[in-house]
Parts: sequence; structure tokens; C-alpha cells
Amino acid sequence: FYVYHGESDYDSAYTAAAVEGVAPPPPEPIQPYTLKDALDESKMFTCTFAVLIYNPEEDNFLTMYNKKHAWKSSTHKLMASVQALVDMLRLTFPDRFHKDAPELAIAMGSGDYPHVLRTHLPYTTGKAPVLEFGSSFREKKMYPNMITMPMPAREHLACFLTFAQHGTICNELKPEKSTHHGKLTFGDEFGLKWDDLIPQVVWRGTDFKYLDTLRPHHSVLSAPKVNKYPSLKTEGEGKYANIVAELSDKNNYKQMPPRWKGAVLTAQADLEVQGTDRLPWANMKLSAYMNRGKKPTHKAEKYQVWEENGIGIGRSIWRSDLAKYKYQIDLGGGGGTTWSGTIEKLA
Repeated sequence: FYVYHGESDYDSAYTAAAVEGVAPPPPEPIQPYTLKDALDESKMFTCTFAVLIYNPEEDNFLTMYNKKHAWKSSTHKLMASVQALVDMLRLTFPDRFHKDAPELAIAMGSGDYPHVLRTHLPYTTGKAPVLEFGSSFREKKMYPNMITMPMPAREHLACFLTFAQHGTICNELKPEKSTHHGKLTFGDEFGLKWDDLIPQVVWRGTDFKYLDTLRPHHSVLSAPKVNKYPSLKTEGEGKYANIVAELSDKNNYKQMPPRWKGAVLTAQADLEVQGTDRLPWANMKLSAYMNRGKKPTHKAEKYQVWEENGIGIGRSIWRSDLAKYKYQIDLGGGGGTTWSGTIEKLA
């Protein structure tokens, strides 16, 4: 496993290697650790952490989950990661797992972001590597023994498993127009040329919390509340400008999560071009929200006031239509990024 040392090191070493066509730096060796070391890592987590143990006597894997940890909806991502990792280990290292083999213990976490105790960060005394299947800290010093692994999503961990099983590329990483039901849209497939693309920064996505458990309580970011903005209840000329001014107030704006900040920037851009034939530079809108699964914000009662006033709400855009815009942006959600959305944008 490669151990990254922060964004600057990743850029200078791994990106340079890719551009120059040379081998990347060798991975740092994993230092010896004990089963107790792996189990001790659970003290840093509130949930979505397990220790995977290989039992040679029975030739099977066991998953240990701390009884003090909550069992949340995100835990299914951990269980999916466990299953995929076990399958890939057996496929990739078939001679390693048999009745005469030594035991193996692997600490692992998962989720949109690490479910760790914020007040215990930075955490520098861990000995066992923790494979984090999902987003992890950009600054290595926050949790030096945490190793970023693929998110248990169709576009990521499942594609690794497909390659391990069949030696083929998964559909999620193939061109949309391929004969294998690809999921990515490449401009060349549709004859898209740069000069013909719509000159806007575009984004569509879900109204979601942003790293709330990793922020101090007083600084948790939250979506704007309708009752906090008096201009929404007024009528007459200048209403839209007044609403945008209230949303843009620095004390209000700084409390919003990134996706709502994008919506406010879009409202500002719309206001700037009112009365002209110019296109606003921004087109970032919330197209879904969570309510027992994802639901569209368009015509949803929860977002009715915002939509009626032209603030932040829009219909979803299919990926082949998103490809017609010049500029794609990723706005952080629950884990600070959107794993599947980023893959689509890179295409």
C-alpha cells in the first residue's frame, strides 16, 4: 500500500512520476504490529471500524466489531469493504491462506469520512495500519498510520474486485457509448469541442451535511433556514437582490456548507447579468435531498420557498448533458468530496 504524505508530496512525487512515465516512489514498509495494536485502534473510532482476522485453523476470516460502537447506516459500507477485501486477498494471494498459514489481523474503517474522535486528533501513537475505505485526512500528521483505500462504491472498490476476479475493467469506468454498457461520458464520443461548450461552472448534487462530526459544535456548517431571511417574505421590486444580499452577508455565508455556498454564488452570478444577454458564470444548484433515500428538490415542499424565489434549486442534469459545460466543480458533501461525482467529472 502506498503511504501518502500530504497533498504537496503526492503532487510532486506521484504526479511527476505519472507525467514522466517513470515508476512511482516505493511504498513505505509496514512496521510489525500485534493483534492488540490493531484492536487498540478502535479507541479512536465511534463507529464503522473493525478488525479483520484470518483464522488458519478454520481457513476463514472473522470480523470483530467493538460492542461499544454504534451500528449506523454507514456501517454497511464497512461490511461491504470487508467482503471485497477478503475476496481480493484470496484471489491475489491464494498461497497465503491455508490451514498451515500464520494468522493475520487488519484494522480497517470505512464511510464517507473517518468516524474518529475529533478531540483526540492529531493521533500519533497508533502502531497498526488502519485501512480506511473512503475519504481520509489530507494532512498525514492527523493520523499517520491511516492508509486511504478505495470507497466501497461501484466506481471504486467494486471495480478493483471486478479486475481481481476477471481481469477486466468494470462498466463504471468504460465509455458510455461502448458495447459494454459503459457509465462514463467522454466528449470525443459525442463530438464535443471545447469552443462549443457552455462557458459556465456547473454542479448538481445532494443537499447534505459536511463533515459535521469532525468540526467543533459551534462551527458545524448548516443549510440556511427560511425564517432567518426576512426578504423571502417581502414583495416588490428589488426582492431578489435583497435576498441575495442577505444570503451573501459574511455572517450568514460562512455558516453554510460548501454546496449551499455554491448556490449563493450562483444567485450572485444571476443577479450580475440581470437585464443583459450574458450567461451567468455559475450554475451550481441542489437537485436532491435525503428523505429515506434521495428525492428531487424540484417541487419538494421543503425547498418550495427557495425554488419560488429562484435560489439554489434545480433539476438534475444527466451526465451526457453535463459534459456540454466547460467547467466542472466538485463541492464537498458528507465526506468532503463526492467519490462517484469526481470520477464522472474526470471523464
